Amino acid sequence: MTASKADNNWLADAADRCVACGLCIPQCPTWQEQRNEAHSPRGRIMLIRQLAAGNPVADSEYYLDACLGCGRCEQICPVKLPFTAMLTKAKARLPARQPWLAKLLIGISSRRWREALLNSGCIAVAILRRLGVVNLLPRRVRTLTSLVPRSEYESIAIAKPKANLSSAATGKRIALLSGCFNRTLDGEAMAATVALLAKCGYQISIPVQQQCCGALPAHAGNEHLTQHCQHINESVFTGVDKIVTTASACAHFLRSQDNTLASRSGEAGELIAQTKANFQPKNSGELNILVHQPCSQSLLPNQGQWIYDLLSDIPDTNIITAPGNDTCCGAGGLNFLIHEQTATKLADRKISLWQKQSQPNTVIVSANHGCRAHLRNALRRAAMKHELIHPLTLFARKLRD
Repeated sequence: MTASKADNNWLADAADRCVACGLCIPQCPTWQEQRNEAHSPRGRIMLIRQLAAGNPVADSEYYLDACLGCGRCEQICPVKLPFTAMLTKAKARLPARQPWLAKLLIGISSRRWREALLNSGCIAVAILRRLGVVNLLPRRVRTLTSLVPRSEYESIAIAKPKANLSSAATGKRIALLSGCFNRTLDGEAMAATVALLAKCGYQISIPVQQQCCGALPAHAGNEHLTQHCQHINESVFTGVDKIVTTASACAHFLRSQDNTLASRSGEAGELIAQTKANFQPKNSGELNILVHQPCSQSLLPNQGQWIYDLLSDIPDTNIITAPGNDTCCGAGGLNFLIHEQTATKLADRKISLWQKQSQPNTVIVSANHGCRAHLRNALRRAAMKHELIHPLTLFARKLRD
């Protein structure tokens, strides 16, 4: 039996386990917007069943690709269908529908020269912003520029730790997964993570040979590229006791895979919150912290609890769980570039809930860069001036204060 037939059989068996109870439907953010059965998990499972049988329904690729992969349906499913895995395998059997910008980002995610290219792109965006001509760019390119940090070109702030150092405190060897874009587009969080881990007594490595975690190509149904990235990372991180990342989506994806990386992977914030040695954050006045929980943190119990444990050490702080954390913001990997209309509506709905919690001296934190970039655009549309940053960025700033 070929691998394709084996996968088709697996898809068919999984789809046949669906009891069509409909409990998943109101949990689905795309159904909430479209009110169309084909945009619900149950409808997509029906499409997957037909695809596995060799009779794909017209526009199956559109409806499957529109799924945000938030996993809310899996949480409510009474028979525990592995819907995310089903979706990935099904999309790999259909023509890709991504616009050229999304294809470009997925294509360069595994290239070793991606940082040099992204660095040049970030500089170009900074120049265009200074000239005030960003709004003259095509719509999707404008959306893409939102990924670039506005405050400064942050990636240059990242220290380059020496390779293969072990922790003086625990003897564990710690490696930081920079992923495909985090080092360039989430530089302040990366720098904060390096500094905080050092404060905890850890010495870490950031292997230059590492690849994308595999989540982006998996979202696009590119199984070959996903496996390529994972194979290289398994080799690069051989001998490392713990692999940490600033991106909750990368951490969750690595944990969900059936390979040697899964049991060793996690968010850097988890490790830092467990240690918290010698941390003395300063009291710089009353601060309200609104905590956004990405879908990648809501899929397992106590994911993201480290944010509350760590930030509660900041004096005179009021920590608020952001309303709307029970649904996706619409970012969904690169979905905010591919299905912009739905993604925009979902983000704006979330921001409208946040406005009710809006207070002076409020900062918003989220542990996923894609969510932050997408939601920053929504904050600007709503004329909300609150800063939206990584929790470790905020904590590191308070230590410096």
